[in-house]
Amino acid sequence: MGPPPSGRRAGPHRTQGRDRQGDGRPRGRACQGIRSRPHRRTRENLIDAPLALRLTDTAEADLADIWATIAAESSAGTASRVIGRIFASCEPVRRFPHAGAPRDHLAPGLRAVFRNPYAIYYVATADAVVIIRVVHGARDIDDIAAGGGFTKTT
Repeated sequence: MGPPPSGRRAGPHRTQGRDRQGDGRPRGRACQGIRSRPHRRTRENLIDAPLALRLTDTAEADLADIWATIAAESSAGTASRVIGRIFASCEPVRRFPHAGAPRDHLAPGLRAVFRNPYAIYYVATADAVVIIRVVHGARDIDDIAAGGGFTKTT
């Protein structure tokens, strides 16, 4: 056998092709027939399917108001793009429902993600992300919460 690679010393386990104890028997999980993880998992199996996205009646009304306001000030195309961006901001939340900032002081379990200038308030359930409200950032959130604006209604 030739000299060891530069900078490394060859111990008995390297020169003899054996394990560190020197008796040539394999050690660990491989010899016990136990795998540390499933074999050949596909990428699709590594991440759970995204949760469904549901909107409350209040959230639908918020989006309709946003669309109408922007369409009146700009155009229908601009309004539709803004609504599309708001929905695009919800996509990561479908896969990672606890990614949003907690807003428990407004309502239990409430979280928020932001798409400037809008805040999207939602609650994650076992099978869906429920959008409670979509509110412009200039609005008084504490006033909305005091009026029961973050209660979950369908």
